[in-house]
Amino acid sequence: MSAPKILLIDDEPEIARAMGFRLRGAGFAVQTASQGAEALEALGNGSFDAVLSDFMMPELNGLELTRIVKGHESWRSLPVILFSANANPEFRRRALDLGAFDYVSKMNGFGAIIETVRKALAPSAPQRSSSQATSLTRTLLDMLHIASSAESLPQQTVFALGSAERLAREILQCVNPGVSASSDNHAQ
Repeated sequence: MSAPKILLIDDEPEIARAMGFRLRGAGFAVQTASQGAEALEALGNGSFDAVLSDFMMPELNGLELTRIVKGHESWRSLPVILFSANANPEFRRRALDLGAFDYVSKMNGFGAIIETVRKALAPSAPQRSSSQATSLTRTLLDMLHIASSAESLPQQTVFALGSAERLAREILQCVNPGVSASSDNHAQ
């Protein structure tokens, strides 16, 4: 079974890169576009299982993109998920009124966005056993702990290791809410 293919649209390259990385790690195939017109071209040339778009973009914003996708006969059934740093409930209401599957605040984190994509694609979304994901995440935490214990690391490396550890703990909490992320607690 092939991975569900997501069209990710964001005009901020760093956010698109980070979110694409997280989506791929969650088992999705991802194609990115940096603006609405590029996304419409990709939709015309490819086959996607969902559209994940930033709300606030120049030229063609997320609402306009949703209106076009939902008005196009070939794309009408595609789930459209909008995300934004703006958590204004009015934006969410407008997105849902246009037929978007959901509107998610970036403040909720990439984990919440990925979970929304999974819900939109259920049952075709990739499913991993929580025990397997827990085991992999704890192994990652152990490796990060070993790497960060090295002496005289450059400040950038210390920052990157700390960020990776926080991300691994967030993943562990998404997979198993309430389970300790402590690397010394491997018993299941």
